[in-house]
This record gives sequence, structure tokens and C-alpha cells, in this order.
Amino acid sequence: METDQAPEKSPQRAERLLSLDAFRGADMLCILGLDTLAYALTNAFPQNGIFREAALQFGHKAWQGLTLYDCIFPAFVFISGMAMAFSFEKKHERGAGNARIALSLLRRAAILVALGAILQGALSFHFSETRWASVLGLIGIANALGGLLALFLKKPKRIAFALFLLAGTLSAAQFLGGDFTPQGSVNAKLDAWLLPGKFHYGNYDPEGILCVVSASVAVLAGFLAGQFLVSRKEDRTSWKTAGTLAAIGTGILVFGYSAGTFYPIIKNIWTQTFVFVAIGWSLLVFSVFYVLFDVLKLEKLSFFFKVIGVNAIAIYVLQWIFPFRNLSVLLFGGTAELSGNAAGIVLAVGTITLKWFFLLWLFRRKIFFKI
Repeated sequence: METDQAPEKSPQRAERLLSLDAFRGADMLCILGLDTLAYALTNAFPQNGIFREAALQFGHKAWQGLTLYDCIFPAFVFISGMAMAFSFEKKHERGAGNARIALSLLRRAAILVALGAILQGALSFHFSETRWASVLGLIGIANALGGLLALFLKKPKRIAFALFLLAGTLSAAQFLGGDFTPQGSVNAKLDAWLLPGKFHYGNYDPEGILCVVSASVAVLAGFLAGQFLVSRKEDRTSWKTAGTLAAIGTGILVFGYSAGTFYPIIKNIWTQTFVFVAIGWSLLVFSVFYVLFDVLKLEKLSFFFKVIGVNAIAIYVLQWIFPFRNLSVLLFGGTAELSGNAAGIVLAVGTITLKWFFLLWLFRRKIFFKI
């Protein structure tokens, strides 16, 4: 991991879409404390239907179905694919060849796999008890798989063909290689056969082998969306562009939910219906951010999310290590005690605030952690 000490103004950052960083920041905010805040609000106001529904949406489905929280991770993967399209364009403009870019993708994947394993105890050297599959590992490998395909296929039609071929192959594997139960899915079979260590759910892992490959479909979809925006340099911040993204997202949602009537939407094994529904929602939400921050130019509103978005993986890793919650108790515990039923709300808001101001400190000093 390295830091990028950015200059005050640079061509690279001038071309960056505000909506992309803001969307990444809003997505990451959900796991930086917004989920805890939703539960605290429900505990404080148990009769409030809106808060109860929010708490339900900030929990994962046990198996089949979908909540907002189930979409957080695939949305982040989708966003990384979008950002990759802009990154490839800039690297090619600077004279970087495909081999160099490919090596950077593989290097990033290796670092993220290692970081994910370390956060889950690999350095204890109890390898049979270590969970090797991880969120960071999935991001790294899926980005490498999707990125390498996009890099060498280049043209949107070829990339789209690869996306649907991969999705079709994965669908066939899940239908023909097992059933759609935790014990009998082809995901569980492959994890038991090939994945060392322990699994998150006993006999399978939601960041396991086939889940990683499925996530690369979301990376390719994000790359195609980013490639579309890159190609519209003269008309990038228009209502027409936003409308096109929203229309495509709606079409993908209709397809995903319709297919879900016979091909279950299951986040834990990343069925392709889940992947396509998550892609559809990602495109729709991104189109809203795009209108707000790149069409209407509401830069001040985007700032709160952007501060998180430019250091998203850094804060994800740091919150595993640094006890932000304990610091919130230390600083706001007295206020929480005086707040009665709202104590949880005070501590949740305090935790989010501490994380955000730490990210603001990094942002003001133009320290951006890159992998």
C-alpha cells in the first residue's frame, strides 16, 4: 500500500467524476456505521415503522432474497470496475502498455489477498483455522479477473460477450453442479474441494471460489459503464447520459427479478440473478449520484461522501485495527448515558463522526492510500 500525495490541481483529478467517488463513499458509509445507527434507531424507537424497515434493510437475508445491505458489497465491486475504465484510459495516455497494467492488477490482487488473510488471523500460523477467503481477497481477485479480460478484449462488444458467456457458464454450473441449498450448492462443493482453512458459514464461504468468479461479472459490468462514460467525453455530464444509465439499470433489474422466479436470488453463493439485480441497482443509484454531482454540480453536497470514497479501502482496513467504537465511548459515553434510550444513537453517530474526521484529516493533507 502506498500513499499518493496529490498536487493542488492536476489533469488526472480534474477529469475525475465526482459521482464516482461520492457513490463509493456512500456505499462504504453503510458499513462504517450507518448499519449500527439503523439498529440503534430501531432500539430507541421500536414502534417506528420506518426505523424497523431500515434495520431490516441493513441486515443480510439468511439465504434467498435481497436487502439493501446485500447490495453493498457487489456495488463496491461494480464501482471498482467503473473506476478501472478511467484508470486504464489514463494509464494508456501516459504510455503504459497492457503488460504493465496487467502486472499492476496481479500485484494489487496479491496484496489484497494477503491483507484479507492477515486481518483474519493468518499471522497466528494456525493455518487450518484461518479463513483464507475474504472481502478484500474477493475484491482483489475479481478485479484482476475482470480487469485482465477488459484489458485484452478492449472493445465493448467483446467485453459484453465475455460477461454474458461467463454469467451463462456460472449459471449452468450452479444448475447442473448442485442445488440451491447451503449444503448442496456447487459453491459449497468447490470450496470443500479446493479452498483451505475454515469457511465463514461452516461448509461454504460467501467469498469462496465461485463467488469470486461471479463477482468478476460485476467488475465487467462496471467496466462497461465506465467505458461508456469515458467514450462520452464531449457529452459526459448530460441528462441524456444519466437517462441512458438509468434505463439500462432498469432493464437489468427487470431481467434479474424476472429470472429470479426460477433461478433464486442468493447473495451467499452469488447466483447470477443476484449479480444482475445488484448491477441494476448499482446503475440506478449511480445515475442519481451522477445527476446530483456531475450534471447539477452540487459539489458541496458531494464532499461528505467524497472524503470517504477516496480512501475507502484504507478505512475498511483501519476499522479492523483501530477501536473507533471504544474511542466513541470514551469521548461521548457521558452524553450517551444522559440520552436514555438514545444512547446507542449517540455512540453510533460518534463512531461515524470519528471515522469521517480521520478521513478528512487524510484528505486535507492529500494522502490517498492506493493499492
